[in-house]
Amino acid sequence: MSWTLTPVADDAGADAWFALPGALYRGDPDWRAREAEERAVFDPARNPCFADGAAARWLLSAADGAPAGRVAAFGRAPGPEAVGGIGFYECVDDADAAQTLLAAAEAWLREQGFAGADAPINFGERDRFWGLRVQGAGPALYLEPYGQPYYAAQLEAAGYAARMESHTYRSPLAPVPFAWLEGWAEQVEARGLRLELLADDLPRLADTFCALYGAAFPAAGRVRTLSRADVEALLRGTPTALRPRAWVVFDGEAPVGILVFAPDPTTATEDGFALTRSDVLAVAEGYRRQGLGAALSARWLRGALEAGYAEFALVGIGRHTATMIRFATTGVGGPPAYVHRTFRRWFDGRAVEPLSLSDG
Repeated sequence: MSWTLTPVADDAGADAWFALPGALYRGDPDWRAREAEERAVFDPARNPCFADGAAARWLLSAADGAPAGRVAAFGRAPGPEAVGGIGFYECVDDADAAQTLLAAAEAWLREQGFAGADAPINFGERDRFWGLRVQGAGPALYLEPYGQPYYAAQLEAAGYAARMESHTYRSPLAPVPFAWLEGWAEQVEARGLRLELLADDLPRLADTFCALYGAAFPAAGRVRTLSRADVEALLRGTPTALRPRAWVVFDGEAPVGILVFAPDPTTATEDGFALTRSDVLAVAEGYRRQGLGAALSARWLRGALEAGYAEFALVGIGRHTATMIRFATTGVGGPPAYVHRTFRRWFDGRAVEPLSLSDG
């Protein structure tokens, strides 16, 4: 079959690009549209990555004009060892169609001066549109990837190798081992540390988050450094019902552990939300493996149970963080409900470091 590749060059093309998933997933009860959030990614006025980066998009159609796929390429700071990004990939189950899309994205990245590509990723932070779901079924949680089961094979056929993996743990609240978790909370408090809920004091929540974000996550592992202004703007821009809160461990006045949580909007019910999720659980160096994660989880999950939630999720736990994986699997939620992977290809053909499990 022949395919027509069209660059997105105007508003009409952009509208078609955003609408394409709706055509490919028509009739799939588990797919959820994310057009508004995707438009924010590609709006230079709302995505600060455009300040020093660029993006391009393409649509693929069949000979009869039927939508067949889409892709985006983007990057910042090109260079001899720099890696660009490919994302928002959707494609029919056809090897030639997949190759046509990926080749266009790679050619653009080469022209920009990048040495390789990670796919599928976001043009922005890793809290959304990051990775390809390779395990799990049913609707995705809010801003987590969905995708077709054959996408991994299409990427591998194009020379991509799995590079990073993250897990999402989802479980009913009823079987949570509260006695075990709350035992850790008692031990943490017995050491003179303080557990405190930060909710409505947005400036303090922003300050605390930024202090621990920088201490717990190396800058090299982030797309961009989050400023305090970024965080407070995000909090104030979130509807009150969905606004994140945080349980924090303080040593004196210094925050040394944080768990950020919020309702998942995809689980809305007539009475509220069915699932509470945590996308950030961070403990400062020097306080790890001392039960702070369990103590924070105890406070979060007990509050969720009392508030009427039925489920919880720990979102985006990296496969390289063996301590967190053990905590999630044996202490809280069992095996992962969803596994997401990113893939990499070096354009010069060099091998990609294989996926590994180590304590990071």
